[in-house]
Amino acid sequence: MPAVTNAVTWVPTQGKVAEFLGAVATAKKIHERLGAQVTVARCVTGGTPMSVVYMTTHESGSAYGAFMDALGDDEEWNQFWASQGAGEPVGRMEGSALYAEVEL
Repeated sequence: MPAVTNAVTWVPTQGKVAEFLGAVATAKKIHERLGAQVTVARCVTGGTPMSVVYMTTHESGSAYGAFMDALGDDEEWNQFWASQGAGEPVGRMEGSALYAEVEL
């Protein structure tokens, strides 16, 4: 089965890059514990300058579905996600896409 990658582009709030990266590190730890392979990349050219792409990759569509089910039930994730709504945001979501690997 082809791998599936969820890619979300974020733009850190000016002056809050360190806080943003701290939140990304927390999310990465939780997502990896739940079985995702996580890659974080910063835009260097093209796209949105200084944006950050956060990608979770899963071995198949069914693995992605299981990850999403587990994520919704995960107490640590739910507490983390709820905490991101308190105070001034450390970043804003620019866009997202779900990709399926093309097997050639």
